[in-house]
Amino acid sequence: ASVRDMQEKYANKGYLRAEINPVKTLDEKTSELNINFDITENNIVFIDNIDITGNESTKTYVFSRELTIKEGQIFNYAQVKRSQQKILNLGFINDAQIDITPSNDTSKVDVGYNIVEGRPGMFTAGIAMSSLDGLYGDVSINHLNLFGKAQRLSLRAMFGSRILDYTI
Repeated sequence: ASVRDMQEKYANKGYLRAEINPVKTLDEKTSELNINFDITENNIVFIDNIDITGNESTKTYVFSRELTIKEGQIFNYAQVKRSQQKILNLGFINDAQIDITPSNDTSKVDVGYNIVEGRPGMFTAGIAMSSLDGLYGDVSINHLNLFGKAQRLSLRAMFGSRILDYTI
């Protein structure tokens, strides 16, 4: 876990290919185990291409506008993860897998997001009784990805003998 955490810290600074090797030595006198970390940073890595795949109904630019990373910048693993989280926060995405692949240039990597879209719509209906409004019904339709542009549309109607309310 310590090596993984250190590698992540180095990856946040662009050292994606940092090599961290724990060197363990036993102190015979005190019976304590000393651990030293042999770290080779290697070269700083830059982002070459950013690819978004797997989207079916959603336009690619919807995902691109959520990204906190840009092509040509120093690789930052925290920003790559933040971009993934922002894509998932759209509300209609089931999964967004990160794919980091080496580029032809050894100082660059390609970052990909493989999207799995979920169902963007909801339909709800219900009946209720109130002392103020009497018996009434409630129907609503919500769509979170209208026309594949991540635009939201919500329609709601409440109707009964004493109430008639529409919301768009």
